[in-house]
Amino acid sequence: MTANKMTMQKHQKGIALIMALIMLLVITILGVSAVKMSTLDTQVAGNSIYSALVFQGAESALGKVMSESDLSNVDTAASTRTAVINVPDDYFNPAETVSAGATLNSRATVAFDGVLDSPVLNNVANSSEFQYQVFRVVAESRLTSSSAKDTHTDGRAVQIPKQ
Repeated sequence: MTANKMTMQKHQKGIALIMALIMLLVITILGVSAVKMSTLDTQVAGNSIYSALVFQGAESALGKVMSESDLSNVDTAASTRTAVINVPDDYFNPAETVSAGATLNSRATVAFDGVLDSPVLNNVANSSEFQYQVFRVVAESRLTSSSAKDTHTDGRAVQIPKQ
């Protein structure tokens, strides 16, 4: 070896190793943050799906209870007038299995709210020989194995002769 090469080797302090370790640290930090962001995105997507499922479940339960072809739950509430009627759970059975054993459970209540003598039509009081019983229907849907739930409310007026 020449004297010039020997002096160059003595002046090197291992900067290449330090730079490689710094670059490795930066790449590791980027990789870990990418994995955490991916996990968070997956959780957000899952929660969005759960939210849509319970929304549709509550809407479906409300539609089933409010169906024109099946007013038995409203009729039951009409006969008691002061009670809140819990729609039997078997009315919504079988519970819908969503995935991985999770099920969508729905329930509903029908409550008598009062009697209207003359409902307002087009902002004008309507005098007629009928009264209207008003009911509030509340439907709730829950997804097992999660905290996802949704509640929907609707009303129903049933025409009856004036007393």
